[in-house]
Amino acid sequence: MFVFRQLILLLLVQACCISPLAAEGLSEAAAIIKGSNAIYSGDDSLSTVSFMFKGADGIESRTEFTMLWKDYRGSGDFTEKVIFFKEFPTDGKGIGYMGWLRKPELNKHDDEWIYMPRLRVVRKMPPRENRAPLRQDEGFGRSQLLREHLTLSSRPLAWDEHRLLESEEEGGAATFYIVESTPHSRDANFPYGRTVSWIAKDSLLRTRTDYYDLSDQLRMRQTITWKEVDGAWLWDRVEGENLTTGSKTTIEVSDISLNVGLKDRVFSKRTLMTGGKRYRR
Repeated sequence: MFVFRQLILLLLVQACCISPLAAEGLSEAAAIIKGSNAIYSGDDSLSTVSFMFKGADGIESRTEFTMLWKDYRGSGDFTEKVIFFKEFPTDGKGIGYMGWLRKPELNKHDDEWIYMPRLRVVRKMPPRENRAPLRQDEGFGRSQLLREHLTLSSRPLAWDEHRLLESEEEGGAATFYIVESTPHSRDANFPYGRTVSWIAKDSLLRTRTDYYDLSDQLRMRQTITWKEVDGAWLWDRVEGENLTTGSKTTIEVSDISLNVGLKDRVFSKRTLMTGGKRYRR
């Protein structure tokens, strides 16, 4: 089923001028982005997610989480729901985060909670724009990979103008579509003037994205390596590098259990307090 679905996506892109995508008024570049955003990554999963941080000062650190994730396929208000439990370092082990991520086009705040095991308290987090910036010593305060990078595929297609720059060749064969996406309007939650994405021709997997600021300076480069698990394509390693400061964040995903049947009720304050490892097979 997965192979058939990918074949259909590739045929739609390669025959854009006569495909249903073209009937929707999409350019070839927009059709490529739409196909890439539709890559099947499973319905839900449990995994171990490791964040490695390297600052401009050369200081390195690592944080490891157990992650529960569920894709809502755009039904209702949500794109996905996720829970993270901190496993390493042991200081702070058991701290939990839960996010109910809404469709960007709704222009509504995500719902987010944090669990502090020492206090046995779950607290609702304020909207992102109302929070104080994280300090460098607060884990994600060192991260170069933020939500706008990790959820790029859920950004509405119509928010950007897409243009096919070229097809990159390797060994005489075109292997990548290179697509430029320029926002139609400025957005405080997406502070970039344009992005340029490398998308593999044979699979439509996005393997690299360059982020340019509003002055058209290249500021950030994100690279992704993928792995196939039970017919789904999942992140193996994601790296984000700030090309101004040299700071890097690397995410590695391992110990994956795919399509375990996580129910909506799993993504609750109760689960935040009780932990997620009991859901593993």
